Amino acid sequence: MDASRLSLGLKFSIAVTVLIVLAMFGVATLIINYQKESLRQNTFESNRAMTRNLADDAVEPLLVFDPLRLDKLVHTVQDATSCAHAMIVDARGEIVAHTDRTLLGVHFNEVTTAEAVEALATGGEYLREYGQEEGAIKEFSVPVAIRNEVLGLATVGYSIRKINAGIEARLSSLKKNIYLITGIMILSGIAGAFVVSNFLTKPLKHLKDRMLDVQAGNLDVEVANPKLVTCVERLQCDSTDCPAYGEARCWAIAGTFCHGDVQGTFAQKIGDCRKCVVYKESCGDEI
Repeated sequence: MDASRLSLGLKFSIAVTVLIVLAMFGVATLIINYQKESLRQNTFESNRAMTRNLADDAVEPLLVFDPLRLDKLVHTVQDATSCAHAMIVDARGEIVAHTDRTLLGVHFNEVTTAEAVEALATGGEYLREYGQEEGAIKEFSVPVAIRNEVLGLATVGYSIRKINAGIEARLSSLKKNIYLITGIMILSGIAGAFVVSNFLTKPLKHLKDRMLDVQAGNLDVEVANPKLVTCVERLQCDSTDCPAYGEARCWAIAGTFCHGDVQGTFAQKIGDCRKCVVYKESCGDEI
């Protein structure tokens, strides 16, 4: 379709609609991405706090070596979060509790990295991310300590796939609301664009219709303007002998008595007329 054949009002409506659609989808994308990043950061902090809580809870059972309580702690963490595995290591590096009980008694350095072993030795926290068959894992390691004495290490690995699935589930409701609001705004924008375009192009349509009459040979046509005001109405003019007294479009009449002076022809006075409140209110905007 040739765009030049479309009406001015339709072109305006299409342009406004496209701008609204682009703006709303841009804003919606920014909000969703920001919320997703915020949820990801909150999840990261929550998982780290969960690991620290495990380390705090493991102090007493590790100090007196209560394997049943240690086993209960790691399985509680696994049930409560998107945990892939959890384990507690004693000060010698031996796994004393693990969600996979087949790894009990295995030395820590056989299932982790040298940096994690160093974290056990120095009493520092350690974070790593690695891949396995079930998907990527983000693993937090926090020392189990009482005062300055390191009793062991609490390590929890979280499934990134489960984390992302949880984030998407929490975003689902937000996305529905945002897209619903976006749809309402787009429909409102389309309706508003058609109303505004009709308001702007209606005077042009009237002028076009009158010009067609002129082309047909009718030179007596006038373009109706319901906004026209007269000097008598607007300025309470009482110069009854003025040529334009009681007449509309006084700026087109020569020899008027504006401001107490006799004015000249249209060409001579139109500059001053354009500054007059009668002219401004009668002519309205540019169209």
